Amino acid sequence: MVFVVTFNNFQKNKMKKIFLLLSVSSFMAATIFISCQSSGRKVADAENNVQDTKNDVAVAKQDLTKTIQDSINTEHQEFKTNSEVKLSANEKSIAEFKTRISYTKKAAKAHYEEELTVLVDKNADLENKLQDYKEDGMGKWDSFKNKFNHDIDSLGENFKEFTKKYRKVI
Repeated sequence: MVFVVTFNNFQKNKMKKIFLLLSVSSFMAATIFISCQSSGRKVADAENNVQDTKNDVAVAKQDLTKTIQDSINTEHQEFKTNSEVKLSANEKSIAEFKTRISYTKKAAKAHYEEELTVLVDKNADLENKLQDYKEDGMGKWDSFKNKFNHDIDSLGENFKEFTKKYRKVI
């Protein structure tokens, strides 16, 4: 009987171990199966993420382009306004010089008017350049702005020299 009891205990323990092992294995298999996605689903999710990112980049590029264009337009408008003020001041100076020259002697008057005509032509040329400029991008804009500023500053210096030169006479 001892042998039968021991054999029964041995079978019960063995059955418990097998049942426990099967339960744990089944639980682990179910967990792994539930938590894993198929590779096809992973690829589809990744493609959706890539497409969403591409859309976000496209929107960001459009926003950046619009912001840059607005900035260029604003800068261009400010520059144009400031330049028009300078050119208008030059025109006022020209009108004053013409008035003063009208009171000078005829011999000197022709010489003054000749030099003043050169300044008037340069001023008109700058006005035309400013009005005719078409926005072609930041690089061309910077080049135009630098050259125009140099030209208008040069014209301003010419007006000062003309004034100093003929201040005593005019």
